[in-house]
Amino acid sequence: MTDNSNFRTERTAALRSLDANLIREYSQKWLGDGKSKLHVVRDMNKFWTIVHKARTGLPNDLTLEERLFSHHWLVVREIESYLEDSDIKLYSAWCRLQVPEMLDLIAGDDWMTAASMTIAMGDQT
Repeated sequence: MTDNSNFRTERTAALRSLDANLIREYSQKWLGDGKSKLHVVRDMNKFWTIVHKARTGLPNDLTLEERLFSHHWLVVREIESYLEDSDIKLYSAWCRLQVPEMLDLIAGDDWMTAASMTIAMGDQT
């Protein structure tokens, strides 16, 4: 694999996992000397905002479900996402398909519970 391919594979795996430690390891390895220093961000709200914005901006690497999850996380916190216009049109339909409790979990402080449930459901398909 080329460095670019390794970078993309590891980035996708880290962002898909929503594991802060794995994301920080990826950031240190690939972006440590560059402009992005995600691995040193201490404010967890800022950290997760950066992560969810990144997830919404990767249409070729993450599933629509993963990107809509992150878009919702950002929207309920009144933060703009990088979701493409064509995908934003699907957002309201996605919301209607969710159990209301799931949307509340994503909007709350315990949003990782919803993320874990979403990741587990994705592993079953």
